[in-house]
Amino acid sequence: MKKRGLVLSGLFFFLFAGAALGAGSSAPGTVYYKKTFTRALTESRKPVPISVTFSLYDAVQGGNQLWTETKQIDVNSRARAISTNLGDTNPLSLQDLNPEMWVQVSVTESNGTTKVLAGRDMLAGAPYALFSTNPTSVGPTGPQGPTGPRGLTGPTGPAGATGATGATGATGATGATGAQGIPGATGATGAQGIPGAIGATGAQGIQGATGATGAAGPTGASAASWLAKSGSVYVNTCPNTDGCSCNSGDLAISGGANCGYTYRYIIGSYPLGIPPTMWTADCADTSGNPYMPVNTYVECLATSTAP
Repeated sequence: MKKRGLVLSGLFFFLFAGAALGAGSSAPGTVYYKKTFTRALTESRKPVPISVTFSLYDAVQGGNQLWTETKQIDVNSRARAISTNLGDTNPLSLQDLNPEMWVQVSVTESNGTTKVLAGRDMLAGAPYALFSTNPTSVGPTGPQGPTGPRGLTGPTGPAGATGATGATGATGATGATGAQGIPGATGATGAQGIPGAIGATGAQGIQGATGATGAAGPTGASAASWLAKSGSVYVNTCPNTDGCSCNSGDLAISGGANCGYTYRYIIGSYPLGIPPTMWTADCADTSGNPYMPVNTYVECLATSTAP
């Protein structure tokens, strides 16, 4: 038989019989016992014998062994239970029994390893079946046995009906003022109000005194008088600038600027001042953006005497 772990189903039941008991206080007897599993004890499809030991103890754990026997039981892979008459190999007697007993089952595998199956099963009815074969023999009352293990907690019962509403309690003290909340969003601007009535016109202020007339300035020289002066004409060229001057003491009579082939120049002008001695000019592209001319030139009139 291959070594396999066994899982107990947790369902055990016992049938007790006293038919095999003889008369007398030491008469042997048997008790029918069946144990159910969730897994088979062998993988063989044909019945094979296995060695099973049944032992009686006076406690669910530990305690004293009261009786034991070992026997061969045939099982196969479809069997989920073993059943036997306890005592048919090693007869039971009243001296072996207690009012409460637990059955422990162990299996010896083919390799000689003995495995104790988990959990002992309570066999409380067996002593009464044996004692019933000798109804005239009444023994003394035995001491009270130990308290058995506590059973599992039962399921929670249904909720009871809702009780009547109690009286309203006294009002508690007012709690501390909570922290100030976050300011709300600014509301929409209201509609403009109706304009107020126009106020009365104020009184006219007093007219101030007339200021004194300033002194007359000197009469400036006429540009025509400068152009009437005799002399020779020459041209001065000034590269990379927007203004070009005549020689000292000479007069500017005209001028211009070289702005490049694809551009136009803006006609220059005399700067303020009499007599004129400089010609200024700026270039601009076809979009009207100004820029520095390639050169500026001025046509000058050479003079030897002032007008």
